[in-house]
Amino acid sequence: MQEDGLVSGRQQRTELIRTLDELGQLDGTQGTATAGRLLRRLTTDCLRVLVVGEEERGRGSLVEALVGRAAVLTNASTSTSISATVPVGSPEGVSGSVELIVAPPADSVYDGAQASQAWAAVDVVIVVLTADFPLSATERSRLTKAGQAAVPALVVLNKADRLGAEELAETVLVARSCVEAAYGRELAVYPVSAEIAMSGGGRDTLSALRWSAFMTAFHEKVPADHGRQLTDAVAAQAYHVISTLLDETRLLLRAHALRESGNGAQVRHFQAQLTRIRASRRNVTEAITEEVRRLSEETDAAARTQAQRLRVTIERSLDTRLSGDWQDLPTGELDEQGLAFLTRTVAEGTNSWCRRQAVRLQEAMHELARAAEAGQESQLTTVRAAARDLLDLDLRISAEPIEPDDNGWFAYSPPDTNSRPNLLAYVARGHLPGRLGRGHVSRHLSDLARDLTEQQVGRARSSLRHQLSEAAQNLSQALLRRVTACVASLEDALTEAAHIAALPKSQAATRLTAAERREKALGELAQRIQALRTRS
Repeated sequence: MQEDGLVSGRQQRTELIRTLDELGQLDGTQGTATAGRLLRRLTTDCLRVLVVGEEERGRGSLVEALVGRAAVLTNASTSTSISATVPVGSPEGVSGSVELIVAPPADSVYDGAQASQAWAAVDVVIVVLTADFPLSATERSRLTKAGQAAVPALVVLNKADRLGAEELAETVLVARSCVEAAYGRELAVYPVSAEIAMSGGGRDTLSALRWSAFMTAFHEKVPADHGRQLTDAVAAQAYHVISTLLDETRLLLRAHALRESGNGAQVRHFQAQLTRIRASRRNVTEAITEEVRRLSEETDAAARTQAQRLRVTIERSLDTRLSGDWQDLPTGELDEQGLAFLTRTVAEGTNSWCRRQAVRLQEAMHELARAAEAGQESQLTTVRAAARDLLDLDLRISAEPIEPDDNGWFAYSPPDTNSRPNLLAYVARGHLPGRLGRGHVSRHLSDLARDLTEQQVGRARSSLRHQLSEAAQNLSQALLRRVTACVASLEDALTEAAHIAALPKSQAATRLTAAERREKALGELAQRIQALRTRS
């Protein structure tokens, strides 16, 4: 039975290669480059695992722990490729050939204009993070591209052994929210220590369990039957491309036929429907502006509440320390410890509040984008209905999802607060005797608690509001691009039909004949691909 399945899989792969080769040879379509890219992907036998992350994330240690040997990585502008035999399919699984590609932080291959072709050749991506703010702009962009290319992703929070349990739990929570926004769907975040894993783990049972959990997920992402999954993925992409080209060609032919038969009004009515979609962009922008105004007001109110709560908490803690552990400290040391306590406590409180607000704003912008996409999808449904009613055509109009980067990305880096605002006042307080000195220090710390809290929370609020404004602008532009990309191919088909109608009859006949042949060829390819997908 298993042998029959293997034979069937080989036959499907062979037929898919033949179909892609024919697609690449069709004249007058945009499918040539896509067919070539998919063919290269399909004829590659070894698994490609892309490892991405900023400098100092520990990419090298992770790769060494994966392959079980030292690996020489470069920090140049090109990727480092390491071929290794890694067990795949299950933790005990089957050995398979895996190419680990370690991409530098900046790489035109995976980040440039032609990046989609490179991502199409990636089977799994591993994103290596650490406890500093979870994702850089490059890492976000790469996760987005992985999500759009349907590349399975694993997210590793490396150097987890350096964090306490509470800090690690909070960092994992924030990282999960960030990577979900970038990838487009939920992803687990695996805290590990690659260095400990590479050294064998020793007595660190917790690190060993964490690494085991990651490796289990790795085995699941890289199954032993990856060839079958690759065939299915390529077939799905090929079917989408062929269907799109087929719809455009059929629309061109149908619009020309209606004009020639005196029914051009139906074509104009359909074109008016496309125009209405473009005109509706202003409504989307206004809705985004209104929602962002509401979110900004909520952020302002939350900042005022946080500043008040944090100030009260700090003042109580100061009173407790002044009457307890600090009551016998010299005035100068009291001032020094008090300032250090304030700086640390305000920064921690502000950062914790800002992280919660960042998650709230990201979720709100994500929902706003989804709502806007749903509204546009409703419009596309109307266009599909108009094509059926006016043109007697079934069109598969689809639009690309909004990139997570356009939904908003929120972060806050607190400014340095270790500098003393008034060195002379500090020196004077440090030399005041007894109760007089302690009284001055106490009043100074109380005033500083109020000022520092309002300053830091205020800066965080301003940073979030600025980023919210940028996110709104990015989302508006992304939605406009989405609409344009969605209707442009249909408008181009109608424009081409009108152009053919204006040509001399002999030239028009030649163009129409070529379009008819293209329609027939694309239709046969679509049926063949659909049959392959049904059998799988």
